[in-house]
Amino acid sequence: MAGSNNINKEKYLKNNQKNLLVKEIIVLVLFAVLITISILFLFPVAFKNIFFINMTGSADMSNFPSGNNTEVTISKSKLTAINNNAEQNNNKISKIDVINKIVKGRNYIEIFLAPSTISGPGNYLKINLKAKNNDSVDFPAGSINIKWKYESEKGYDPLNQENIQIFVDGLTHNYFNAAGENKNWKLNKKITSLMIEVPDVNGVNINISEISFNNRSIFPLDSYINRFFKDNFNIREINRFLIPAYIGLLFILAMAYLLKLVSKKVMTGKIIFSAAVIILFIFSIYFFKNEILNVKSYYDSYRKNIAGGDLKNTYLGFYDFEKFISWAGSKIPENENLIVLIRGEQIYIESELAYNLYPRDIKFINISKSSPEKIAGEISKINSEAARQNKNYKYLIALSDEDIKDDKILKLQYSYRTDAGLIFIIK
Repeated sequence: MAGSNNINKEKYLKNNQKNLLVKEIIVLVLFAVLITISILFLFPVAFKNIFFINMTGSADMSNFPSGNNTEVTISKSKLTAINNNAEQNNNKISKIDVINKIVKGRNYIEIFLAPSTISGPGNYLKINLKAKNNDSVDFPAGSINIKWKYESEKGYDPLNQENIQIFVDGLTHNYFNAAGENKNWKLNKKITSLMIEVPDVNGVNINISEISFNNRSIFPLDSYINRFFKDNFNIREINRFLIPAYIGLLFILAMAYLLKLVSKKVMTGKIIFSAAVIILFIFSIYFFKNEILNVKSYYDSYRKNIAGGDLKNTYLGFYDFEKFISWAGSKIPENENLIVLIRGEQIYIESELAYNLYPRDIKFINISKSSPEKIAGEISKINSEAARQNKNYKYLIALSDEDIKDDKILKLQYSYRTDAGLIFIIK
C-alpha cells in the first residue's frame, strides 16, 4: 500500500514538473514573440527605400565646401552615370527613380523629387558623412541642417528643419535622422524637395558618401510616442534609443511577473536587476563612444593649444546653448528682429536660433577676420535695406565679449554671462 502511494506521489510530482516546464516554455516563447514584435515596431529593420544616392562616384558632388560659389545642377541622366560609376566601385545599387534633379551649392545639396513623396511618421534620413579638420581650425563641433518643402510652397519655412550634430574627427559615420518625428513634419503632405546644408568653414572638409530617404514599413510605434511628447511637452530632441529601452524594460518586468505566477522559485529580482544592468551597459557604451569621438574632435581643432598647454583658449562660447536660446527668447519681444554675430558658417547655431526664436527675423553676420568698422557697416546696411520694407533690426546678440571690439553703436541690455551671451540694443 505504501509502495502504491509512493508511485502515485512520484507520478504526481513528474506531471507537476512537466506542467510547470510547459508553462515556463510558453512564457519564454511568448516573451520571444514580444521581443521580436517590439524590434519590428521600435526599430527601422523593415523599410521601403524612397531614394538612395551613392555619391562616391563623383568627388565634385560629394565634397564640401565647393571650390566656387556657383550652383551646379545635376540632371537625372548625369546622376545615373555618377551612381553607375559608384556601383562599379563598391557594388551598392542606387535608387533615384523619384529624383528629378540635384542642385549643389558651396555648402548645400538640394534634392528635387518628381513625383513628390507623401510624408509619414516613419520617414527617416540616413547620411554617410566624414568631416575632417585639416588645419586645426577652431571648429570642434558642428551640425548639418535638413530642410524640406511642401507642394505649393515657394521657399523653405524656417520651422521646417531638423539638424544633426556631427563629429569633426576625420572618421566616417552614419547619421540617422527621424524626420517623421518632427512636430512640423506634416503627415500625408507632398514633399517636393529636401535640402541638406553643411558647415562652411575654411579648413574643414566634409565628404558625403551616401544619402538615403526611407519610410518604415511597419507601424513606427516609437516615432508616434516621440511625436506625442514633442507636440505636448515642447521637447526638441529625444534620443532614438530611449523609448525602445523603456518599452524593453517593461517587457522584461512583464516576463518576470508572468514567470513568478508560473513558479514561485523564479528569482524575479535577479532577472529585473540583470535586465536593468544590461540596458544601462548598452547605453553606457553608446555615450562613451560619443564622448571619445567628441574628445577627438576637440583635440583635432585645438591641437596647437593643447600641445602648448594653453587650455583656456580651447573653446569659445558656452555649453548650455539651448538654455541660452530660451533665455534670449524671454528677453527679446516676439515682434522685434535681431542680428547675430557669428564666426564662420555655423549651421547649428543658425538653425537653432532661427527655429527657436521664430517668428523673429534673424540676420547673421560672419565676423571672421572683420574689423569693427566693417561689422558696424554691415549692421547699418542691414537696417538700411530693412527700412525700405518698413522693418528694422533693434537687437543684436554677441555670443562672446571678444566679438565686440567697438560698441559705439550698441548699448548692452542683457547678459547671460559676464563674457558670453550678450544682448545689445542697436542705437
